[in-house]
Amino acid sequence: QPTAAAQAEDAFQHELGMNVTNAITTLEGDSVDVYLFKKAFGRPGAITANRIYLAVQEFLLSAVSYNSRFDSVQRGEEHFTAKERYGFDSVFTQELGECSHCHAYGNNDLLYDAVHPFRNNALDSARVYTDYKDPGRGAITGNPSDYGLFKAPSLRNVAVSGPYMHDARYKTLRQVIDFYSDSLQFSPYLESFMLKHFDKDSTGAALQHGGMHLSEYDKEALIDLINSMTDYVYLNNPDLKDPY
Repeated sequence: QPTAAAQAEDAFQHELGMNVTNAITTLEGDSVDVYLFKKAFGRPGAITANRIYLAVQEFLLSAVSYNSRFDSVQRGEEHFTAKERYGFDSVFTQELGECSHCHAYGNNDLLYDAVHPFRNNALDSARVYTDYKDPGRGAITGNPSDYGLFKAPSLRNVAVSGPYMHDARYKTLRQVIDFYSDSLQFSPYLESFMLKHFDKDSTGAALQHGGMHLSEYDKEALIDLINSMTDYVYLNNPDLKDPY
């Protein structure tokens, strides 16, 4: 969507399954909300669908996270622990972990690849592209190479935003990391950097299962690094708390 307001409208109509007319009626029945809409939009302050979407947009634009320990390290204000440094230098940014392909690390430190957001991360097996139980992006585009692709999220505050994967199959970060370590599943149109981590048979074809085969220390260091991306200033900001 081109704007956060358009995204809010799309969410109302689809993911949230909300009836905006009912939402307007509910807001109109609350004197505090009526007052706040007048204060925000000026009198007469009518509560409309478009203004609801704009209000959601302004709230989302105010919810900016940039004060994690990870951010402080990048700004030169703090230092990684030895284990966090290993997790960053030896796992996250290297072929050992392959993390920084989907969770891009760069000048903006969004920990999210906005250029190539949809990825096939070897989560489920498929012999041909039509075998996917959940086709992912392919269900929208119809392009065979989009089957099995899902949007990779930012890692900001990911330690407190489980469960994980598009279908919430993993409850903990450790389960996610164990999957990447030892439970990759072969399917068509896998990302090339994932395909490297599959053994091959005598014909050179990839076997069904693969993995990065991380050590216990690799896993612990990666979890420590990811925990450093949690922004407690953001999470404890009273302006972002439920007012009710």
